[in-house]
Amino acid sequence: MATGCRRHLSHKRTGTSLNSIKQTNKFSVADRQSEGRESIITRKRLKLNSLLEYNSDLLKKSKDEENEQVRLAIKCLKKGDKLKTLTDLHRLFASHKSNADEFLKHEGLQPLYSCFKSYNVEILHSSAWCVINLTAAVTSSSYSSALLGLAPSLIQYLKGSDVVMQELCAWGLANLAGDSPSNADVLHKQGCTDALIDLLNSNHHPNEERTKSVLFALINLARSNLSCIQCMHNKDIHGKLQVLLKNMSVDSTLNFELGWLLCSIYPGFGHIRLETDHLLMATKLVSDRFNVIVEDQNLLHRDKLCFPFVRCLCNLIGLDPLLARVMLDDPRIFKSITERLISGPDSLKHEILGLVSNCVVDVCSRVLISFHPRVMSGIISQCCSKDDDIATQALNVVQTMARTSAHVDSHLLQSGLVSTVTQIISNVNCRFGDVGHDGIEELLKRDQALQLKLAVGLLLDLSLSQADMMRIKLEVEEPQKLSTTETLLSRLASSDIQQVDADLAHQATQLLHFFGKA
Repeated sequence: MATGCRRHLSHKRTGTSLNSIKQTNKFSVADRQSEGRESIITRKRLKLNSLLEYNSDLLKKSKDEENEQVRLAIKCLKKGDKLKTLTDLHRLFASHKSNADEFLKHEGLQPLYSCFKSYNVEILHSSAWCVINLTAAVTSSSYSSALLGLAPSLIQYLKGSDVVMQELCAWGLANLAGDSPSNADVLHKQGCTDALIDLLNSNHHPNEERTKSVLFALINLARSNLSCIQCMHNKDIHGKLQVLLKNMSVDSTLNFELGWLLCSIYPGFGHIRLETDHLLMATKLVSDRFNVIVEDQNLLHRDKLCFPFVRCLCNLIGLDPLLARVMLDDPRIFKSITERLISGPDSLKHEILGLVSNCVVDVCSRVLISFHPRVMSGIISQCCSKDDDIATQALNVVQTMARTSAHVDSHLLQSGLVSTVTQIISNVNCRFGDVGHDGIEELLKRDQALQLKLAVGLLLDLSLSQADMMRIKLEVEEPQKLSTTETLLSRLASSDIQQVDADLAHQATQLLHFFGKA
């Protein structure tokens, strides 16, 4: 079974065995994608609104002057001058992170704690707003741990009735949870996950800003935290998120957070047993949301919104390849996949190909995709992508399809696959010409040679299955590329290459026999 939570592996490996390349590329996610996701879900958010208008003279102060103002603010808090002081502080924390360090270094936390015991709603709101910018600015692990002392008060206010306070406290807790897995674990054990999930109940008065902060906090809590994810499943977060998805418009600001939370609770690593009904419903809802987003041509940041929903579908199908059939039951999905595969950014193409890779584990789904002309055209076109990772993913998908049946192989040949494969081999042959014969072994160790290895293997699979059609395609439609291909195969079958990559040399020899050139 393919895994939806694709492991953090790079295709860049020492050694050039074709089998090892295929095994490595099964996981198909590029390092930069994982790093991009980590950046997205751990990014802290400052809270700024009309604050700049409140005290614009702060904008004119130097860093040292701001640090001095922080120290004065701590003294004012201790004296009881709270409302204006808190407003100044959350502006200072947003201005420069050194102000937050200065605040903690001069023991400003204790007077800030006391503000959460106030009966004045304005002071409570300003205190929570102050915590948001303080937690967003702090990067030191020791200071981050100290800030956990605020967590019990923040969690307690989640259980209250003040909607604004719930939003602000959830936001502050999201920042704390995003600091480190240990922080997230502590917050979960203190009941943070339970309190946040309760706020998603449909019987609460709907509030989009609060829901956005709650989702953001749950995302950071659930990062690789099995206990938190299990708690979410136990409290039927499926149902709550399904209600949100059904009622949410495509232009809602909640789409992005909801998409990433879905990625977190369906991680694909299989350590948590999930009911089939939940998985079926989730697949339908997430697939529908992806289709709706793609169809909206006027939607800003469309690809950014598509990304987490495609990743979630990939994770779900990684849990059970049979879910691919559920997704493919909706004819819109073929159009959506094709459109973003052809015109989307490279990061989204990676995700789409990862999704297709998990789909083709199921034979029926593989056949459905193989015989959909637009999807196959999109996949084949990516085999020649300038991005080596994308090209390798696409070639892996096509090679998986080529092993289904002779009928599928025949269809792939009619889809223009021969021209694409020989183009890859011809391009690589130019690289061989650049480095000269003595540099062939070195070239085979480079990342760009992965496409060559996969292309040779794919051409051999097709030749063994569809010998007559392959000869016609090569001799009639690709005569110049055929000559180039034969020249390269002769070099690859040499004893020198045999010592560098025995698998590749063996496949090249087999192909030469097929061409009658051995």
